Amino acid sequence: MKPLVLFCSLMLCLAVGAWTLESSDGSLTVRLDPAGGSFSLHAVGPGGLTTALLFEPDPRTSGISVLEGNRIHRMGTGGGFERSVEERDGWIGIRWRSATIEVEQRFTTSNGVSGVANGEVRVVNRSESARVVAVRYLLDTWLGEQREVHFVTGDGREIRSEYRMEPGPHNSYWLSSDGQIALFFLVGGEAITDADAVLFANWKRLKDARWDYVVRADRSFDLIPYSMNDSAAAVYYAPRTLQPGETYHISFVVGRGEGLARTAQLAPGRVAPATAVRERTPEQRRRPNDRAAIEAEIDRINALLSDINRRLESDRPVSDAEVEALRERLQQLQGDRSPL
Repeated sequence: MKPLVLFCSLMLCLAVGAWTLESSDGSLTVRLDPAGGSFSLHAVGPGGLTTALLFEPDPRTSGISVLEGNRIHRMGTGGGFERSVEERDGWIGIRWRSATIEVEQRFTTSNGVSGVANGEVRVVNRSESARVVAVRYLLDTWLGEQREVHFVTGDGREIRSEYRMEPGPHNSYWLSSDGQIALFFLVGGEAITDADAVLFANWKRLKDARWDYVVRADRSFDLIPYSMNDSAAAVYYAPRTLQPGETYHISFVVGRGEGLARTAQLAPGRVAPATAVRERTPEQRRRPNDRAAIEAEIDRINALLSDINRRLESDRPVSDAEVEALRERLQQLQGDRSPL
C-alpha cells in the first residue's frame, strides 16, 4: 500500500527527525509534525502501547487544504507561506502566513474528556480585499480496511464503497473501526462547526481531486494499479467570504471510539437534565406543549429507532463505541423531554 509514499516517508524521517509536538491525556495522543504540519492520532493502551488511528507510515497522507479563490493551498507543502510553531495553554499548533491569508491549525487533549481531542482551524484574510475561502481535511484511514465495512455513519449506514455523507442532527459523526478499536470524527453538534459534507473514497482519488469530488456508489476503494482497498475520508467545510481582517473559525472533535459517547461533555453551557426539569416553574409545567416541539421530539425518537434497527438487521458486529453513542442519544432524549 502506497510503496512510493512509504519510501519517501523514510527519507523524510532521516531529514527532519522525529515528531516534536505532542498532546496526550493518557488515552489519546495527538502529534504534529513541525516541518510539514501533518498530524497523527494514537490510542494509548496498557503499558503505554499505542495504536495508530490514521495511516501511520507516512502522516503526510492526512492533512489540511485551504481553498482561496481559485487556488488550493495544501498546507505544509509548496511555498509562499512562512511557518511558525506554537505550544501554549495545553494547545499545540502550527501557523502559516502568506501575503493574503493566515492559517492556523491546533489541537489539545486538555479538555477533561478522556480519549477526545479538540481541533481548531483559523483562516484570516490579511489582504485588502474580500477573499472566498474553504477548508478540507483529508484523513487517510486504515482501521476499516481490515474489514468489509470501512466506515459507519451516525445514522447507522455501513460504508463499503464511495459515499457522500450529508451531516445533520441525526448524522453527526462517522467511525472507522477494525472491530477492536475505532476512530471517530464529529461533523455536527453544539460544540463544533458543522461540516458541509464528508466524502468517502479511495485515498489517491481524493488526494488527486482538485477540490470537489463526485462519488459513485458503484466504485470501490480500489484504484488499480496504484492502490488497493485504500479508503479515506474528506471532510469539507463550506466556502465563506472574508472581508479584510475577518476570520473563518472552524472547531472539530476527533478521538478514539469509546470517547464518542463522552463528547456531549464538551458542549458549552450544557445543563444537566435533572436541573433543567427542576427549574421549570409550575406555570410552565401546566402550559400545553408546543405541537412543533412534540413533532420534533417524535422525529428524533424515530431516527434513533431507525438507527438501532439498521444495526440489528446488519450481519456486522456492533462496536462498543456505537452502543455508547446510541446510549448517549437515548439519555439526551430522556433529558430533553418536557414534562406534560
